[in-house]
Amino acid sequence: MNNPYLPSLVEVEQIKVESIDSALFRLKFKDLAQQKKFAFRQGQFMLLSFPGAGEGAFTICSASSQARNYFEVCIRQVGFLTEKFMSLKKGDFLYVRGPYGNGWPVFDKLKNQDLLLIGGGCGFVPIRGLVEETIASEYSSKQAVQVLYGCATEQTLLFKDEFEGWLKKDLQLLISLERQKKFYQYANQKAIKGNLGDLFTKKKIIKPATAMIVGPPAMFNPVIKLLKQLGLADTDIYFSIERRMHCGVGVCQHCAVNNVYVCQDGPIFNLDDLDNNPDLI
Repeated sequence: MNNPYLPSLVEVEQIKVESIDSALFRLKFKDLAQQKKFAFRQGQFMLLSFPGAGEGAFTICSASSQARNYFEVCIRQVGFLTEKFMSLKKGDFLYVRGPYGNGWPVFDKLKNQDLLLIGGGCGFVPIRGLVEETIASEYSSKQAVQVLYGCATEQTLLFKDEFEGWLKKDLQLLISLERQKKFYQYANQKAIKGNLGDLFTKKKIIKPATAMIVGPPAMFNPVIKLLKQLGLADTDIYFSIERRMHCGVGVCQHCAVNNVYVCQDGPIFNLDDLDNNPDLI
């Protein structure tokens, strides 16, 4: 029987600086046989740890088709644990547990619906995983995929050097920068000055569609209201509340919201779930 508390050793294969405080880590299991058996769904998370520094939850943001070779997480330096991670170099090791959680709906079950992928701030990290998945599965070549990204400034944008490649794969990318002082252009497109909600009034948003949302808590209700104004049904709106994860196995109670354990019943929920548990957001 597998011990859910026993971590595995992974090697840092690559580190890529993404912004002033964030970096993308490519990790692979030291045990190559374990790597070859590794699998995950978009939206699931891993618990990364370092002896003496603690443990934290990080969503996988690479394509699941690469799981036998590696997986990627994006880490933002905000405290002691993440400071330790950011000091690591290629070839160093850390520990992981997982994957945990339920994940986003599988694309095959979306009945060929267009996709709205909406990310605010560092919540854009899981959206990057979804983008990678639409490209790897060729979903974006069959259905419209529109990505909405709200951020503070150009300096805090993540994955900037990937934008042009995404657009070449038929994705639409709309960016809003709330505190940007100067003009910002990406792949011959202009970012708007404002918050993520302003994209709904200044740009043409696709509809009907299935929407997937990740971001700070204050973002959810305004964005959900805008999606409903577009005519999206509750069953077509999904959101992630990954920020509540801690132990990953429903023991610590850190993620409990009434009768729901976010680490096991989530972190992905449908708007319909709010009928029974409005405290989720």
